[in-house]
Amino acid sequence: MPGATRAEIGRRQIDEPAKAFWDGRHFHFFRSLEMSFARFPLFVVVAAALVIGSGAKAVPVTYGTYFDETASPPGICSASLCTVFFSQVPTNKLLLVTHVACYFITPFPVTNLILGINTFPTSGPLQRQYPLQLPQPVLHAGTYYTQISHPVNFLVGQGRYPFVQAQTGGGGGNWGMQCTYSGTLVNPIP
Repeated sequence: MPGATRAEIGRRQIDEPAKAFWDGRHFHFFRSLEMSFARFPLFVVVAAALVIGSGAKAVPVTYGTYFDETASPPGICSASLCTVFFSQVPTNKLLLVTHVACYFITPFPVTNLILGINTFPTSGPLQRQYPLQLPQPVLHAGTYYTQISHPVNFLVGQGRYPFVQAQTGGGGGNWGMQCTYSGTLVNPIP
C-alpha cells in the first residue's frame, strides 16, 4: 500500500474483513442456520407429539370440593381411536364434571369425541357417555390441530373411571392428545 493515506488504509482495514466475512465461507454458515429455522415447525410438531404421547398423567388435584386432572394416552395413538384414561373417582364421593379441555395433533380431522365412564381402569362396560362438541380443526402442513374447552354438567359415580375418547376420520398415522377435566366433589345422598 505504498502511497496510500492513513484514511485509505483505515477504510481498507474495515472493508476487507467485512468482504471476507461474506465471501462465501460465512455465507454457508448463515444459510445452514436459515435451513435450521425452516425445520423448526417440524421440530415443534415432533416434540409436541412426544410430550403428548408420553402418557404423562398428573395426580388429581383436590382442594375442598374442587377436583381436576390432566392426562394423555399411554402412548402415541396410531389407530383411528385414541383414549385418555383418568384416575378413579374417590370411592366416597360423586364427581360433578363441569369442564373438559383437550387438544389434539392428528393426521386426519377428529370426527367424534366423548366423555365416558368405565367400571374398570381401562375397560369394562360403558356406563354412560357425554358427546363433546368439536370445533373446526386448523390444518397446517398436513397436520390437523384441534382444541376444545367445553362446559359440561355430567355426574360420575363413586369409584368410577372417567375417560375421553377421540376418533378421527381416517385410519393410521401417529397422533396425540391431552385432556384436562375439572369439577366438584359431591357427597352421595345417604
